[in-house]
Amino acid sequence: MDKVQLRARGKQIMASLSKDEKGLIEQKLADQLLQSEIYKEADTIGITISQKNEWNTSPIIEKSWQLGKTAAVPKCDPGPRHLHFYQLDDFNQ
Repeated sequence: MDKVQLRARGKQIMASLSKDEKGLIEQKLADQLLQSEIYKEADTIGITISQKNEWNTSPIIEKSWQLGKTAAVPKCDPGPRHLHFYQLDDFNQ
């Protein structure tokens, strides 16, 4: 299976989940991350801002702010195809 097929399959699986199922999985994923040693030791985390049909990353970002961590989000510069990370201080940026 190539990248395009994998992405399409992932979207199908996400779309098939009920709101409750998706919420449960999101909570488990967040709990696993927040309890990991690498997360606990990190001063800065790199994380994406979730879109409508993706795993919700907002609770992880909010918890990171509460813990005094810096949240950095990626932005792609399509010309030279570079990925840059920018500090996110609130969701209104």
